[in-house]
Amino acid sequence: MEILKKYWWLFLVFIIVTLVFVIKYEGVLEPLVWTDKPFEVLGQLAVKLIVVGALLDQLIAVFFPESEETQTVRTGAETTLRVNREKRNGIRKEILSERLRNNADHARYDTFGTLNRDLSDTDESIRSAQEVLQEINANRMGFVRVVAFAFSLVLAIAGVTVLTDFIEMHNGKGVVELNHKIMYYLDIILTAALLSGGTSGINQFFKVVRDSWKRNDVRP
Repeated sequence: MEILKKYWWLFLVFIIVTLVFVIKYEGVLEPLVWTDKPFEVLGQLAVKLIVVGALLDQLIAVFFPESEETQTVRTGAETTLRVNREKRNGIRKEILSERLRNNADHARYDTFGTLNRDLSDTDESIRSAQEVLQEINANRMGFVRVVAFAFSLVLAIAGVTVLTDFIEMHNGKGVVELNHKIMYYLDIILTAALLSGGTSGINQFFKVVRDSWKRNDVRP
């Protein structure tokens, strides 16, 4: 029952498609004719998905940016993460230096205890900052996928499709049969899901590139 509650929309789509097929089916369906230039179509499809995905990413970034509050929290978490990672590296170097000295007096034991406590506190701060960033990124990614799916549905209906690019969408007489219609309908859903999922990946790719540029600009 949990599956039905979580994926009720998927079962609803399946039921609707099945009913349409049963009601409209009137005989032998025309066979699907695949294109004789699959590699050419595949290359065009790859370019189309990359271009559309990049444009969707920029559209969402411009018209649906993160709130100022979220940006502030993200900046604070990233700063905390960077500072504590540098601090952790420094503490680890100090611990290594103390071990190399191999001095067993009480003062050194106290030093080790202080350094280990500092290292533990730093690790905890890093974990907390990472959890905050993971939550922000997960919420943002979910929002981006919903918005991208809505736009991708419109684009798919307008003709930006995936599966039907490989199929001759008529029976040779200029008539579109029922199985072609069903294939096109499913292709709309598939394309929207593919574009919305790909947009998240493109978004992450551009974020890595932007962060890399920022780091290079900061360096003296």
